[in-house]
Amino acid sequence: LLAEALGGGQDRCGLAEPREWTVFIVKPAAGACGKGIYLIDSISGLEDVEEQGDLLAQRYIPNPLLINGYKFDLRLYVLVTGIDPLKVYLYPEGLARFATQKYQLDEDSLEELTAHLTNFAVNKNEGLGEDSPGVKWLLSVLAEVLRSHRVPWDHVWAQVQDLVVKTVLAIEPIVCSKV
Repeated sequence: LLAEALGGGQDRCGLAEPREWTVFIVKPAAGACGKGIYLIDSISGLEDVEEQGDLLAQRYIPNPLLINGYKFDLRLYVLVTGIDPLKVYLYPEGLARFATQKYQLDEDSLEELTAHLTNFAVNKNEGLGEDSPGVKWLLSVLAEVLRSHRVPWDHVWAQVQDLVVKTVLAIEPIVCSKV
């Protein structure tokens, strides 16, 4: 969201104060390596938004899939060779990236970024817990672990492929207007 869209603490962009306790993750629009990311539990937490520049705020998923209590995300490699007709290739191997602290979501844990962020740059210097899965796994290792817990990996992978295509379709008008 652009900084000016959140000015004055008013309800802009559909971000009214929620009735239940909701957390937002806020990221700098031009950020990388986890720099400048923070969690807030109130839109009023964006008080100094003018000084922070352009930001993206989104509702934080409160109940992510965990492995041994640790949050993870997927790093996928996608190649788009054509828009019209659409040609998208998803490399079958990728990475699962892990946080280095066990996940918990409460008011006291919002500043514990190594429990919430999976960026390697954020977690590379953190110590690992005894039951930590590490910092990175190959996607094929994650698939085997999930299969061993009766998660239907083929179905999950089909959903990932569908999401990749939908993501590319969502940006198609922007890409076409720039070419």
